[in-house]
Amino acid sequence: MQDSKLPVRVWLCAMWLFATQKDGISAKSLQDNLGLKSCRSAWSLLHKLRIAMIRSGRDKLSGVVEIGEEHLGGVLEGGKRGRGSENKQLIALAVQLERIPGDNPDRPALRDCRLSKIRAKHILNASKAELHSFIKENIVVGSTLIRDGWAGYPGIDKEGYHSEVVKVTKATSEDEKLPHIHLAMSLINRWILGTYQGNIGECNLQAYLEEFTFRFNRKTSHNRGWLFYRMVQGAVSTEPHPYETLIQKQVTSSA
Repeated sequence: MQDSKLPVRVWLCAMWLFATQKDGISAKSLQDNLGLKSCRSAWSLLHKLRIAMIRSGRDKLSGVVEIGEEHLGGVLEGGKRGRGSENKQLIALAVQLERIPGDNPDRPALRDCRLSKIRAKHILNASKAELHSFIKENIVVGSTLIRDGWAGYPGIDKEGYHSEVVKVTKATSEDEKLPHIHLAMSLINRWILGTYQGNIGECNLQAYLEEFTFRFNRKTSHNRGWLFYRMVQGAVSTEPHPYETLIQKQVTSSA
């Protein structure tokens, strides 16, 4: 994965800054910290590290998992809400739930659970093909899926899952329907706005979602050096990605 134009010490410093900053680091900040000549070099370096974050054979979510889809950026003023929203990027989300300690029943109410781990994927639409593929890629067969009654989900139980459909009235707010999906999307929006000022292109969105997932799923780790170690592990096992391949999607998208 190493770029021959940059010395090893620069890569190691970049990995340390990238892995140990709680909310990540922008290309401009990395450029300033490392004294790089161009922001393009910093952006390319960070994007290669995001690719290295994706560990092959990583554990899938299991147990009770809340699933849903949300549009990046939430509801714009005067805009249309829901799966038919225009000019918004659709994200499929899965949240593994963890019961809050206490005298709760075996299958507690959703409000008695908290977010444990997540998976997020940029999808083209909320079709059956897209949603079923996302579930099978990221959730262990036999898990319980907490979902709504959207037409893209029926049939998934035939693949070995067990669905619990949340039935709501039209007056129910979105966060009451699937509260943990709503919360996860709020955290993603806040992170993108805070660290990257919302400046993320559609073609690169999945890489940023992988970065958020990496950080969120390790939020309880008190040893930041361990995250750096994981970053190095991923970097040495990842194929090289020249700058030209990183921007190829951008060129294709704008053509």
